Amino acid sequence: MRPPEIRPELLARIASLYYEKDLDQKVIAKELGMSRSNVSRLLKEARARGIVQVRIQWPLGRHEELEQRLQATFGLPQAIVLAGQGSGWDETESRVGQLAAQYLDSVLEPDTILGVSWGRAIHQLVRSFNGRKRPGVMVVQMMGGLGGCNPHIDGPDLARRLADAIGGSYRYLQAPLVVRDPSLKHALLQEASISETLDWAKALVTINAKNLDQKTLENTLSVLLKHESDLQRAKRWLQTPTTGRRLDDGDERRLSRWNN
Repeated sequence: MRPPEIRPELLARIASLYYEKDLDQKVIAKELGMSRSNVSRLLKEARARGIVQVRIQWPLGRHEELEQRLQATFGLPQAIVLAGQGSGWDETESRVGQLAAQYLDSVLEPDTILGVSWGRAIHQLVRSFNGRKRPGVMVVQMMGGLGGCNPHIDGPDLARRLADAIGGSYRYLQAPLVVRDPSLKHALLQEASISETLDWAKALVTINAKNLDQKTLENTLSVLLKHESDLQRAKRWLQTPTTGRRLDDGDERRLSRWNN
């Protein structure tokens, strides 16, 4: 005769009493009216059935010697290398994301333009980011979308999720990463939403900008705004003291479009 099936609810309850309430197996056995050996057996079954999962949180050690060698060899201002702990690839990838998220949290300033690409490593960074909110940060998608792949590692989703975690805004690059037809590439580059995002990124790289301050805006307006009337209107608005700025309905629509 087969033994009766153990209900998952019972396994979860025993596991909760042992792991979360920190009760001794003897106390659990008395409370549930069973033997201590039964409690031990059911705890093992809970792990075997995936009701209890064990995760080892390795410390995020760094390989300082290799960091210094990378900085010296390539002239880097800073390098961060995760020290290996003999863990599997998935765990290592997750820890790389945690270390990258910690670094981003330590250097990210308000009113910063932050460019992101795509991939599993960036996905782990975004998933691990739990830093403080930064007002005025804009996350810009730097590379076209992959389309049919996992959306969680694609640029649009990563830009949106990172902006949400930071408390900032985001800007999509509304184009695929690769197209087969050169004429389609040319047509896409003519689209305002695409060309403005690319032009802004190029301008910021050229002037080595880090923050979206008034000077940066003035230096990049001619790249972003294609019409002279819009350019002159924006310059006048920027030159007006903050307390004296007033926007009409047309300005509100333009600024909404420029911001996102």
